[in-house]
Amino acid sequence: GGGGYTKHNVARCWAYETSVLLGVELKNQLPENDYMEYFGPKYVLKTPPVQLIENMNNRQYVEAVKREVLENLSRLEHAPSVEMQEVPPDMYMPDYHEFREAEEDDDRLGRYARDRLALEGL
Repeated sequence: GGGGYTKHNVARCWAYETSVLLGVELKNQLPENDYMEYFGPKYVLKTPPVQLIENMNNRQYVEAVKREVLENLSRLEHAPSVEMQEVPPDMYMPDYHEFREAEEDDDRLGRYARDRLALEGL
């Protein structure tokens, strides 16, 4: 990724995305709220981008990389799609309440179910 994934930026992103989803235009200056600490230090929704590293990639280089990646992808053998199937009954993990009366060493239960019952104190 491009970095910048701080709790402050994520909070801003989700606030903006939610406003777009709801069709609500948010002001840049945020109103006082319970989550103000996540929007500091300036407490605004939109912050100016900070470019710490100069982009030295010219358009020709980027296009060459893109072309090479697409060419490599076109050579990959694709995986066939798989249709949906029923989960076999032996893969079913029952809820603990179905076996509330069961003993811990019951042979009908798999190891995972017995462990879960033991952890839940049944």
